Amino acid sequence: MKRILITTLSTTGHVPRYVRWILGSEVFRNAEVILAARSELFEHAELWDIAESFQPYIVDLSPRQERVLSKMSSMADQVRRQFTSWKIWRRVYDKVNGEAKVDFVFMVSADDCLEAVSLTVSPFRKTPWTGITYRQRFHFARVGVIAPMPRDSAVREWLFRRALHNRTLAGMFTNDETLVVYASSHFKLWECEKVIQLPDPCVDHVLPPTAGARQSLGIAQDAKVVLAYGAIAERKGIRSLIECASSPQCPSNICVLLAGQQSPEIEEFLAGEASSSLQKQGRLVAINRYISDSEEAALLAATDCMWVGYLGFYMMSGILVLASRHGIPCLVSECGVSGYLMRKYQFGLTVDPDNKATVLAALQELSNDSGMLADTGRRAMAAFSRHSVPEFRKLISAMIERAGTIKQISRPKPSALA
Repeated sequence: MKRILITTLSTTGHVPRYVRWILGSEVFRNAEVILAARSELFEHAELWDIAESFQPYIVDLSPRQERVLSKMSSMADQVRRQFTSWKIWRRVYDKVNGEAKVDFVFMVSADDCLEAVSLTVSPFRKTPWTGITYRQRFHFARVGVIAPMPRDSAVREWLFRRALHNRTLAGMFTNDETLVVYASSHFKLWECEKVIQLPDPCVDHVLPPTAGARQSLGIAQDAKVVLAYGAIAERKGIRSLIECASSPQCPSNICVLLAGQQSPEIEEFLAGEASSSLQKQGRLVAINRYISDSEEAALLAATDCMWVGYLGFYMMSGILVLASRHGIPCLVSECGVSGYLMRKYQFGLTVDPDNKATVLAALQELSNDSGMLADTGRRAMAAFSRHSVPEFRKLISAMIERAGTIKQISRPKPSALA
């Protein structure tokens, strides 16, 4: 029986659901699985009914480690964070491996210490490992992603490619297809083969009837509903959406549905004049808490369009995948990976959340709906056909099973990188 260690320091956002999906992979069913994480993750609702599928290992952090991991403002902060994470996982690995041999390690977020690995060695010593990277941006300008150009892009690329040279790394998953596109034309063949797209999955719901879903939410049957879903924070462009929806120029059939835990800043904003006006008109419905799978299905059924007009967010969006898998068009910021995918697959409309005229124009087009919803919904489903939980689990299982048959191969020294 294989003994597999799964690690994560994150406990919020997409991580709890990712952990649940990972644990459901075929390769883990006949393995002894140790999940190393902070105690908050084990208390999350996503893991309540699958606790028997793993052994919990609670990662206790010192006050100093907590401070280091919470600071990301400067380059020095990021370096300290990387090496602190590396030391945490070395300590956890040595403890778990000391009890019985670990056969494989899966990092839910390899970004925790990937750059530290590139400059040192794996924290898991000679044990094969893999992980998922979400934060690479060095390639954006070269593939047409609209985003600020990091001044250290060349260094970040060098560090990423150097990490691929780690001899115990079975492969590096990424949820960003633009990174795979870049690697295919700029990396050496064997480096490229180590970068594997892991399509962001989502739950595939059987949606209830729209009429019933809207009635349960108190939404008019003839409304055009824009859903903003997930962690409802400033970066989601919520202010722009609400202010445009409350504008006299916005059609009166536009209804905004906010679903998910709200940040304190958003709670305060929603108590203001623009939100109050929409609420009085029955054109704003807000659910301020964690949303279960069954509630999620009802939200999607009630929705005409998903809001992904995020501010200063450039990475892949799981909310975009969720909408597209269910044939729901999206209003997407022109920036980042989401904007790139919109231009490539045409599954909705692009907006600039900093430019209210573009948001208003999109809401007006949604209101008129001259066939846009049906056409873009079909394109969305086609573009994200691989983004399923079974495909996600199949790729993970294949990686771990293959790792047991691959011998370490001598690679060029990192300094020889092109």
